[in-house]
Amino acid sequence: MNKASVYFPQRLRRARQLFFERLSAPVELVEAPILRSWQRCLEQGRGESDAADMTPVARAAVTRLLDRNRVLIDAATPELERLAKVVEGAGCGVLLTDNRGFALLVLGSLQRRDALMRQAFRPGVELSERAIGTSAMSVAMVEQRPARVFGAEHYLAQNRVFHCVAAPIHDPGGELVGVVDITRDASTNATVALRLVTECARLIERRLFARLHCRMMLEFDWQAPGCSDAPASLLALGEDGEIIGANRQARMMLDLSDTSEAGYSDIFNGSFAELEQAARRGDECVALRLQSGFEYLARVGAPARARGAHLSTAFEAGAEPTAPRPPDFGDPGIEYELQLAARAYRAQLPILITGETGTGKEVASRFLHASGPAANGPFVALNCAAIPETLIEAELFGYVDGAFTGARKGGAKGKIASAEGGTLFLDEIGDMPLQLQARLLRVLENQEVVPVGGLVPQRVAFQLICATHRELDARCRENAFRTDLLYRIRGAQVRLPPLSRRPHLGALVDALVQDLGSARHYLTAAARDTLLAHTWPGNTRELRNVIRYAMAMSDDGRIDIQHLPAELRGQEPLCESPGAESVAGSLKELERVAIESALQAANGRVAEAARQLGISRATLYRRMKR
Repeated sequence: MNKASVYFPQRLRRARQLFFERLSAPVELVEAPILRSWQRCLEQGRGESDAADMTPVARAAVTRLLDRNRVLIDAATPELERLAKVVEGAGCGVLLTDNRGFALLVLGSLQRRDALMRQAFRPGVELSERAIGTSAMSVAMVEQRPARVFGAEHYLAQNRVFHCVAAPIHDPGGELVGVVDITRDASTNATVALRLVTECARLIERRLFARLHCRMMLEFDWQAPGCSDAPASLLALGEDGEIIGANRQARMMLDLSDTSEAGYSDIFNGSFAELEQAARRGDECVALRLQSGFEYLARVGAPARARGAHLSTAFEAGAEPTAPRPPDFGDPGIEYELQLAARAYRAQLPILITGETGTGKEVASRFLHASGPAANGPFVALNCAAIPETLIEAELFGYVDGAFTGARKGGAKGKIASAEGGTLFLDEIGDMPLQLQARLLRVLENQEVVPVGGLVPQRVAFQLICATHRELDARCRENAFRTDLLYRIRGAQVRLPPLSRRPHLGALVDALVQDLGSARHYLTAAARDTLLAHTWPGNTRELRNVIRYAMAMSDDGRIDIQHLPAELRGQEPLCESPGAESVAGSLKELERVAIESALQAANGRVAEAARQLGISRATLYRRMKR
């Protein structure tokens, strides 16, 4: 009989006695993943008799939680519903959580189950290791593989009623996005249950993969795809053969650690054009030889969904996707304004967002983009204040071959043309030179753009969002901004107040900790009070950076006052008047410490560390090499 399907209560009683009374590790009595979870709980100061915290979050926070995980929920629902029917007769509950352990979806007949189980199985309840100790869900999340935790294998004594199995769910980039769990308040066959949740997780991952906007999708194996019981290896390729998605099986088969800059020809012999030809011929199975010499058989398929439609086509078809909820700005008034702006945006009106630096203007613009019919199109951003006046014209309008000294051979497409079928976001438009304001006005009126050095206009269709920290009416009175352009870009206006004037700052702090951290990150009451007492002259950008810094400084996920920057703790800098060299050295050291801490917190996963630091994987790789 499979060891994982057997539950030995007597052996576990002995193991718990050794662990909790003698503080020794019963390595021969408890499976290693469970023992590692016990040790983490012990290091967090938890006792076996502690009560599990199963308090659900507020209703508004549950709504944000579900909106934030809408793609996962939509992909998982059909498979979870089928799974729930299979296990319904056994009295099991089926649970979907996000990658931090918050319950998203609950199915199954729970009316006759244990009261503690009914309390745990509610959307919004945090079921992470930090909140309820060892569970199959938390072990599967940390170990990144299917897990079983029965009865007394749970760290907290009160959870011994549970018998659960769980499997992790990964997105097309290989990142953990959630966990599917089967729980019962009586012992069950672990072998069958583990297979069920594992297969369910694979099917959900396949649905997530099918949502990718890609040129071509490959399913490959060492034998003909579909002929083995092994999980499918899936690879998604973009317009030029770049890899835009690879599931965990494909990464193992191809020995891929990172796909951020990898293309088809980097992995396989031959060109991407040859693969496209095979697809056009309708070849059912294609032999692909790796650069290493191994050869796999692949099934070539078209993506389940095509790239985003042309903007005008989307409007003509009356396409109006369900608008996501606005991000949490700590102010219900901002949420209301953004909802009104989203309605105006769907009616093709340009939007102007105003507010101090760091208040979240780009966050608001990305929400508006995601709310409109061009959500599947590109989001192209240009900061008008960050580019020298001599370069901004070429950056915005593009240029033809030979337009000026140093021009790239063949010319270059500008930001306006790149936004075709999507959204053009012009940040700090109040700093745009007057000459370019006139050219931009002509583009908006004629829906045509002429590259620098060119003569032939190009038709463009995009939606416009502008942002500025300046008072544009005053700029118009100073003749620094064109009044006719102001009227053209201000179809609807959103005003973002500074952080110090937002009434629900605490909710924003909590939301950012959830968004930026992992399941183990949480604020102590003292740290939270310190954050709320700060005036935040740098607004949301400063708050995000402070939270990222505190997470990098914390070793166990617990964020206390000592993990906050010195200026928030009321401490003076170590050097009163450092010179330029010492400042630069300090910044480099802080960067090194932050990167090392983030990598440690992410267990060496570069993509997760980059997400915690708020930078791209490519940027993190460059800084690691430096």
